[in-house]
Amino acid sequence: MSNTYTRVQFTVSNAQPSQSIVIDMDTTKKDVSWSLGQDFSSSSGLSIQMTGGAELPLTQLRVTAAEITIGTSDAGSGQIAFTFSLFVASKPDVESIRLKSSSDSGIVLTVSVNGGVAQAVNHTFSGFDLN
Repeated sequence: MSNTYTRVQFTVSNAQPSQSIVIDMDTTKKDVSWSLGQDFSSSSGLSIQMTGGAELPLTQLRVTAAEITIGTSDAGSGQIAFTFSLFVASKPDVESIRLKSSSDSGIVLTVSVNGGVAQAVNHTFSGFDLN
């Protein structure tokens, strides 16, 4: 059975220099993982955009099957806000995913799954429908 790819978009706000944004996906009971999209397709892969079009001060970007980690640089000052999107790869019978934020204090994180309404990602696992 082949995978289904669902686009997810995260919005990060209120991040500060030298902070980490960490998003965990519960993969213990479902066959799901973070993905850049289908192989050899016109998929857009991973996209990151700084709010306001400025340069995004990143020191780290790491994507594993179950975790996304983004580190901001200590250069500059003030709040950092940006959006990024990628895909969830899952078997066709998977209807939802469970996400949590292990980000540094004060960071506000929301997710929009498949173009849906943005919802908060909290510090405990919460379910998000893929459809």
